[in-house]
Amino acid sequence: MLTRWLDIYLHFSAWLFSLKRKLADTSVGFFAIIFYTGALIFLEIIFLIISLPFFILIPPKKLQLEQSVEKVSAYTKRRRVGLTTLLSGGGILLIKFVLLALVPALLIGAAQLFADTQSWLFTTPSNYTYDTSTIEITGGVAQLIDTGTTTSGTGTNPGFDSGSTGWTFKSWLDGGKVTGHYHSTGGNPGGYIDVAMADAQNKTMAGFWYEPFTTTVSSPDTATVSFDWASLAASLPGTPTDYEVYVFVDTSNANPTLGQQVWSSGQISGTTGWTNTGAIDITSKVTTARTYYLKVVAYLKSPASPSGTYSATVGFDNIQVAWSKTTHIYASNSPSIYPNTSLSAPKIVSWNSFVEA
Repeated sequence: MLTRWLDIYLHFSAWLFSLKRKLADTSVGFFAIIFYTGALIFLEIIFLIISLPFFILIPPKKLQLEQSVEKVSAYTKRRRVGLTTLLSGGGILLIKFVLLALVPALLIGAAQLFADTQSWLFTTPSNYTYDTSTIEITGGVAQLIDTGTTTSGTGTNPGFDSGSTGWTFKSWLDGGKVTGHYHSTGGNPGGYIDVAMADAQNKTMAGFWYEPFTTTVSSPDTATVSFDWASLAASLPGTPTDYEVYVFVDTSNANPTLGQQVWSSGQISGTTGWTNTGAIDITSKVTTARTYYLKVVAYLKSPASPSGTYSATVGFDNIQVAWSKTTHIYASNSPSIYPNTSLSAPKIVSWNSFVEA
C-alpha cells in the first residue's frame, strides 16, 4: 500500500516537472502558456494537499525496505524541503501574531486597545463644581436655572361681601326701566349685585356692571374671568325675543357692542338658581399692557305680543378676573460645570465622539 502511494506521489511530481518544462519552452504559443499556467497552479494546490500529510506521516526510513535508493533519496529531499517550508512559514505567521499582540500593548497599554465609553452621570451634585445660582442638578440632569418671574393680577372685590366698591352700574338700553342694586345677602353666598329690567313691551332693555383692571404685561399667558349668575325673577307673558347674560372685555367703559362678547348664557326662559360659568378665556382681548373694563350684562328684548309687560332680574356674584405671564430668563454667559475628579487616560489613541446627553 505504501509503495503504491509513493509511486503516485513520484509520478505526480514528474507530471509537474514536465509541465514546468513545457512552460519554459519558447516555442509554446501564448494560449498554451495560459493553459499550462492554470493547470500548473491547480496541480500545485492538489500536490500541496497530498504532500503535507504524506511528508509528515511517512518518514524515509519506512520506505527504505520497499523502495529503491533513488526513489527514497528523491522523496527525502522533497520531504525536507516541504517540511522546512511549512515550519518556517508557520513560524513567521506565529511571530507576526505575537508581535501584533505585544507591541501595541507595550507601547500604549493593553486596556487602551479596546473601545471604551466614559460617562459622566449627574446623579450626585457634589461630584461636580458649578455655579449654583445659574446651574442646577436635578433628576440626573444638569440644567440652567430659570431665574425668570411670574407676573399676575386680579380684579377687586369679586364676592361683594361688604359692598359693591370697585364696580359701577350703567343703564345701556332703557326701553323700560333698568336699574342696578347691591344686596348684602342672598348671593352665592353673601352679598351680590343685580340688574333689574321692568315694565316693557316690544322694547329692548339692558344694563351692566363694569370693573376696571390693569395688566402690566403684553399678551399674558393666561387671562380668564369667571362668575356666578342667576335669573332671580322673570315675568314673561310670552317667550321673549332675547333674554340672555353677556360678558364683555373692552378698552373703555362705554356701552358694549353685541357680537363682541367673550361669553353668553344663551336664551333664558325663566328663573334659575345660581350657576357658575367656569373659566372664560379672555386672552384675545388683553393683548397689551393697559387698563381694560370687564362688563357683566343683563339683556332682555320683549316682543310686541302677547299683551303684557316683561320684567326680569339677574344677579351676579363672585366675579373674578385674573391674568398671569411667566418670563423665562437663563444665564447668557455660558456657565461651566466640570467633574471634581478628572478622567485620567494618558494612553488614549483617539477620541471617536463626544455626546452631550
